[in-house]
Amino acid sequence: MSKSFGLAGIRLGVTFAAKPVSRLLNSMKYPYNISNLTSNIGLRATSKEAIANMRKNCGLIVKQRDVVLKALQSLKGVGKNLGGLDSNFLLLEILNKEDKPDNVIAEKLYHTLATQKNVVVRFRGKELGCTGCLRITIGTEEENKTLIKEFETVLNEIYSSA
Repeated sequence: MSKSFGLAGIRLGVTFAAKPVSRLLNSMKYPYNISNLTSNIGLRATSKEAIANMRKNCGLIVKQRDVVLKALQSLKGVGKNLGGLDSNFLLLEILNKEDKPDNVIAEKLYHTLATQKNVVVRFRGKELGCTGCLRITIGTEEENKTLIKEFETVLNEIYSSA
């Protein structure tokens, strides 16, 4: 429930399934029950009104994800999105001047954004198949405008100093 419902703090996963599948999954789960507080929040989050709100929020995230992807991929030094389009984040390659994914540039961009611009992205360049990659979570429209502006500024500074 962390992503689409914005409830990471309650640490609750939910599966919607047919009864036979649910019985099978329940037989394999750990024997730890959830607290009444967590259960009540989970139940409220799955009400008809809450589901409608979640769908609206997911729609906003999808629109913003498209805006961010288009803006960042238009920048020199940004390559392919390796993360697909089924989540609330992008996984973008950061390229060197030879148009190859580059961990040094990606890590410098990550570090500068975090320490000087208060923009948090995640460096994923050491993960298998993610050379030169940054994971970028989609935020609100205002957060994304800041991200795009600062991302472009810092990336241009890195390229001009190299």
